Amino acid sequence: MPVIRRAFPGCRARSSLPAPRRRSDRAGSASCGYAAGVDDRERRVRWLFRPREDVLDSVDVALLDPRDEDDRRLLIAAEHPRFWKAIEDGTPEIEVGGETVNAELHLAVHQVVAARILEDTPPEFWQTAQRLTRSGYRRHDVLHMLGSVVSNELYQALTEQPAISDDDIWTALRRLPGDNPPRRTTTHPGRHGRR
Repeated sequence: MPVIRRAFPGCRARSSLPAPRRRSDRAGSASCGYAAGVDDRERRVRWLFRPREDVLDSVDVALLDPRDEDDRRLLIAAEHPRFWKAIEDGTPEIEVGGETVNAELHLAVHQVVAARILEDTPPEFWQTAQRLTRSGYRRHDVLHMLGSVVSNELYQALTEQPAISDDDIWTALRRLPGDNPPRRTTTHPGRHGRR
């Protein structure tokens, strides 16, 4: 199986999709239930990034700016100590749950998901993240489910399959959680665990 399918072990989506375009014609798609703006962006940043302080040597994660792509990559890496260590050691293929995972690809897919949620392109990524979180899935599991949609998009693009419409993207997101593992909640209601 191609490496692209191993970015998120255990997560499965039902559709392969190309990079989406923003949908502004769907009624109610831009607001996610409340007015978009600074507060909404802050909610997204707080939901997306929960970096650990002990992962990146000589980097103060509190000073990293999620709007900057390079900083965003470090914020994501700070939540993935095993992957970051593998990348730094020059061995980005690691075993996770009995599967070989490409650590670089894993972090890259997290970056795409973060960018789509922050930039609201398409708005359905943030809407789906909120829906799955309200349903009791852990934040990191939700990120992996969204990442499985991105991973399938990349796979389709790399294998030169026909373009998929925006409606197909929305359909793939609506299908989540699909056949992903059952929801797991944290022991602290209202607070998402590290993963």
